[in-house]
Amino acid sequence: MLLSSSLLILTKMQSCSFDITGPFNDVVTSNLQLRNTSDLPVAFKVKTTAPRQYCVKPNGGVINPNGSATVAGKLLHVQLPQLG
Repeated sequence: MLLSSSLLILTKMQSCSFDITGPFNDVVTSNLQLRNTSDLPVAFKVKTTAPRQYCVKPNGGVINPNGSATVAGKLLHVQLPQLG
């Protein structure tokens, strides 16, 4: 998958799916590559809406002209309530 804007190109480096049936004992990671297509440095910031369940590293930074950065999104171990 490739998404682009005038400054950045975002590439999903691998497929990632989260098994909703569990068990959720392992951390699952998916990497994204950000590439700066401009001649100027570009700053980026990534935020999650569920910080206890997902972690993004690095969550911000500066990409030099014509440079790139890899951002890792991680589904963290989730403790589910017992049913029954």
